[in-house]
Amino acid sequence: MSVPHRWEVIQVRLDKPLRPISAPWNAAGAFLVFWWKDTPLGHALIQAGEFPLNEAEVQRRASRAITPAVGNYSLANGFKPPLPGLWQDPSHHLSPTLESLAALGRPLENLATKVPRASRDVSVSVIVCTRRRPEPLRRCLTALRQLDPSPAETIVVDNAPEERSTLAVVEAFDEVIYWPEFAAGLSRARNSGILRSSGEIVAFTDDDVLVHPRWLLGVRQALSQDASFGMTGLVLAAELETESQIRFEFDFDGFNRGYRPITFDSFFFNSALNRGVPVWRVGAGANMAFRREVFRRIGLFDERLGAGAAGCSEDSEFWYRMLAAGMSIAYEPRAVVWHSHRADRDAFRSQMTQYMRGHVAALLVQFEKHRHLGNLRRLIAELPHYYFQRLKRMPLKGDRDLVLSELLGYAWGFVTYCRQSLPSVFTPPRRAHLPDPTSI
Repeated sequence: MSVPHRWEVIQVRLDKPLRPISAPWNAAGAFLVFWWKDTPLGHALIQAGEFPLNEAEVQRRASRAITPAVGNYSLANGFKPPLPGLWQDPSHHLSPTLESLAALGRPLENLATKVPRASRDVSVSVIVCTRRRPEPLRRCLTALRQLDPSPAETIVVDNAPEERSTLAVVEAFDEVIYWPEFAAGLSRARNSGILRSSGEIVAFTDDDVLVHPRWLLGVRQALSQDASFGMTGLVLAAELETESQIRFEFDFDGFNRGYRPITFDSFFFNSALNRGVPVWRVGAGANMAFRREVFRRIGLFDERLGAGAAGCSEDSEFWYRMLAAGMSIAYEPRAVVWHSHRADRDAFRSQMTQYMRGHVAALLVQFEKHRHLGNLRRLIAELPHYYFQRLKRMPLKGDRDLVLSELLGYAWGFVTYCRQSLPSVFTPPRRAHLPDPTSI
């Protein structure tokens, strides 16, 4: 799907009386997100020509969009994802376990009673890594200030501390801890934040993100499960104002992983091991958290990966290590944040180059650490075939330029890995000699 105009993002509250929705001004359509109180249940894309929507039409669209989530919350055993290979086909987005959706015949009020309350006594450290982006950081910290419950501490790791713009922003927030990290790289910054933090749970978000006020309830709920050592949450688009933002959200799947809780465990990992485990499906680094024990068991983020190094995929490589070590990761859609995608086409093209560069480097790092041949199969067979097919299907020059940017990242990933993994220039990642939270 490719659209040339903006889309209006509209939040629709189903726990309040429905109202008609008028046609958005100067937009190709609207992206409706349906909520029951603090729980997101689904979304719908409505073309501009379909407006206005009366109350009955809003209800009809909402019922269709929220069916999978409401059915999931109404099932005693929850939802188990299909095999990763099926995720590529939209026709398989429903599991057979959702055949019965009788819950939709009940009042939506019943849904609220199905949402368990998370414990408030587990301490959480929130870490925001930033680099020369003072205004987005200010908005991010303003949103974090509204959290209920509040974190035990909020730490801003400045990856360009030689400039004082970030420090000037943090000084306006008395509750926020400022921590400089002079060595460039997102993984280095995250690792510095982990080593400085004291919470039993360490949560991460980005400086271009706004968190929902109940974000930490979702984080704690996901990690209250005995089997879950890490979690990710729902990342919604903050706005869809430019073609690049629209392309990233619709054509490249964005960061939205759906509205049903999912557990990524050994079944998920082993079912795709021979093809390359799609750990990028677990979530996004803009909304993730871990029990502190995880860092003691498997170490910190690999500093060869991430922005400022290989480009990205430090989060997915960390999830890969967790799953390989037998630890489960929970996707919890009730832990919600809004992300501002790249608005400029050049920035978007550069982002896709860096994403592919990091993905290739991460596949090589994963093979280096675990010797799982599926990583090489994806790298040498599946990715070249994927791009060959994309080039055949994309006659437009702009689309071809985007594919060529990704192919540049593909080649660059090999170079990056080889250069950073040579003994003469590679310093092994720091191990997690973490302080005991009770001693801080």
